[in-house]
Amino acid sequence: MKKLYSLLMLLTMCVAFIGCSDDNDDVTEQTLQVVSSDLNFDVNGGTGTIEFDSALPVTATSGAEWCTVAVNGNTVNVTVSVNPRMESRSTVVTLTNGADETQIPIYQEGDILDTTMTQSNITFDIEGGEVSYRLISNWDIELTGFDESWVTYTLENGTLTIRAEQLPENMKYRSCNVKLVTGIHTMNYTITQMNRDITGTWNCYINGGATAYGTCLIEATETANRYKVTPTGSAYDAPYYITVRGTDVVVNFGQVLGPYPDNPAENIVLCAYDNTHGQLTWSTDVEYAAPISFSEDGSQTILRFADNGTWSGAIVEGYYYSITSGGTPTGSGIYALINMVWISQ
Repeated sequence: MKKLYSLLMLLTMCVAFIGCSDDNDDVTEQTLQVVSSDLNFDVNGGTGTIEFDSALPVTATSGAEWCTVAVNGNTVNVTVSVNPRMESRSTVVTLTNGADETQIPIYQEGDILDTTMTQSNITFDIEGGEVSYRLISNWDIELTGFDESWVTYTLENGTLTIRAEQLPENMKYRSCNVKLVTGIHTMNYTITQMNRDITGTWNCYINGGATAYGTCLIEATETANRYKVTPTGSAYDAPYYITVRGTDVVVNFGQVLGPYPDNPAENIVLCAYDNTHGQLTWSTDVEYAAPISFSEDGSQTILRFADNGTWSGAIVEGYYYSITSGGTPTGSGIYALINMVWISQ
């Protein structure tokens, strides 16, 4: 009986010991820890480091070809190549010592171009002057094509300033084509200096310049950029108004031109005419526009009028002098002028 009691005590002590051993196995220590990292990469790439502490040998692997790693003691040297894309990119570096594993994210900026030079045409008036734009890139910036006899530039602290000299009196127009190259970006600009004064007498044509129909006198008004047009030799020689907006001359419709000669109780209204589809509109929102251009020698100013997309579902191909009835255009009229071209005398 005493031997049986001793055996039972021994078994109880063994079970208690095994239970204590299981509790201790639940407490494990981390054998791999990242101490510090220096991993800031812009578009140009470069090198960085990861410092770690490990009781066991460590291997490092990268998740992308553009990021390479090498273990040297307790340091992982990280090398990132140049990012040729506009988008940023990321990957991870994985450290393992057989017992533990940890991942460190790697982030690289894309090819950033921050600029306010969003228009392909830069225009100066006859007085010249300067304009400035924000221009910031992660790459070197190369600007070529400036005609330094009249237009120059400076680029300082992310600001591009373009300067133009005064236009000579005997010249109406000059231009140069400039190319901006930075990283993967290539952007082309046309720098133009012009005399946008359209006052004076013009020879007027229809059918794309093939048929002369008279002349018109353009005079300035008290309103800036608004001009009075007085035609001579057209089907209806009544004044109307045009506007210079930027480098375009714009005609708006719905203008009442005066009484209809055969019935003074009614008026003539300037309407937009879609000759192809036989449509008219007197909406003041519809425009007929001509960019200010010049002859090859720069001696004459040329206006070639065309549709600019303001008449939804139709095409502005010219003017129509329409007769009103009770104040509303009837669709009948005096004459249509199609595909107009004006050339300064």
